[in-house]
Amino acid sequence: MLLRELSIGNKTYPVFSSLCYWLTMDRTGLIAHIVAFCAMVCPTQSAVGQVDNIYVYGRVKILDPTLQQDSVLVVVADTLNRDTSFLIARAPKFKYECHLAYGSVYQLSFTMPKHFSEQLLIDATEVPPDEVIGGHGMNVDITLIPRIHGTDSSLFEPLRATARFDEAVREFLWIMDPPDRSERDKLQLQCQAIIDQKLSTERLDSLKDGLGVLYPSIRLWGRSKEDFVPRHWKIFASAAGDLNGDGHSDLVIAMESEDPIRHVRPGGSTSPTRPRTLLIALGSGQGHYKALIRNNDFLMRSDEDHGASPELDLGISNAGDLTLRYQLQQGRAWFTFALVRNGLECVAYEGGRIDPKGEVAFIAFNVHDKKLIIRKGSEQKGFGEETAEPFPSDLELSMDALGRPFKTVIRPGIYF
Repeated sequence: MLLRELSIGNKTYPVFSSLCYWLTMDRTGLIAHIVAFCAMVCPTQSAVGQVDNIYVYGRVKILDPTLQQDSVLVVVADTLNRDTSFLIARAPKFKYECHLAYGSVYQLSFTMPKHFSEQLLIDATEVPPDEVIGGHGMNVDITLIPRIHGTDSSLFEPLRATARFDEAVREFLWIMDPPDRSERDKLQLQCQAIIDQKLSTERLDSLKDGLGVLYPSIRLWGRSKEDFVPRHWKIFASAAGDLNGDGHSDLVIAMESEDPIRHVRPGGSTSPTRPRTLLIALGSGQGHYKALIRNNDFLMRSDEDHGASPELDLGISNAGDLTLRYQLQQGRAWFTFALVRNGLECVAYEGGRIDPKGEVAFIAFNVHDKKLIIRKGSEQKGFGEETAEPFPSDLELSMDALGRPFKTVIRPGIYF
């Protein structure tokens, strides 16, 4: 097995020639990359179950995430045998897949309302019999350019890309006709500029508390966590992961004002510290995130832990739960939230805190097993046995209902 290098743009990739071939169709990223894997040596690829054919799979990318389009029509036409199949790439992932037999030429057409259509050709007529065994896999991601008022649609050039098997290198190669995509690049840049301008104007409304303190408006769409930060605010904790199980990375952002301002806390008390906001933004799978949830109350302020600022750690578990963990001067509070009907519900908690008398109450619960674990005591008096009791079924556990940590009473003396 020989190790070789393959240059794509300004990057160099090491490639094992007997394992896989990395090809590029379009340096502009309209088709991000074409990856041909040999199915016999890559058993995790779906082509394994479909031997002796070409497994084509990929995703259609949409520039404007605000368009209410739920599907892309993918037409696969066998031009020699005059056979046609229709596939639907559905939102939000817009994924598609098909299996192509050797010995024919296939046209793949991608169509979506208010977008320019695209066609690709895969010529599978000249693949030697010994290369057919085990089949091939081909990852084809394609971006559809929208038809937007204010852009020069005459700049559009269809891709006109054809994949053919090259016996000299024993792989499929893509041929672009014409190879120059400068006009098309200009159109895509025009579209992207208009889309970015539109996205920057859509915002979550600003809010005022009882003292008139303004929580500023926040962008509804962004490409990164920094895009959601208002002027004179900053991020102090964040996490990324899949919260809603759609396969796309989502964002959790904890922000605070750069300046201390006296503001109202749940229950009517006030704090002279920096106001804070927790934001949940879901990934669209098209390079954008959309703000879904904003909570101005739940994050503890720097004066809410006996003068020491609580240390916050945010995370998203592999199961898609948001973990919000406070390490306190005299205890800890670990919350686990799940995204339920576009809201955050507390599904588990573990924590304990020392009260002014030196008493410690450790509690833990998980709504799935419906048990509440309690252990109370102190260093002077010792700790009692751990007890378990049914968790109250009528307790409201949404983040909005909880208000802020340590203000929800389960029963007298037991709170979190």
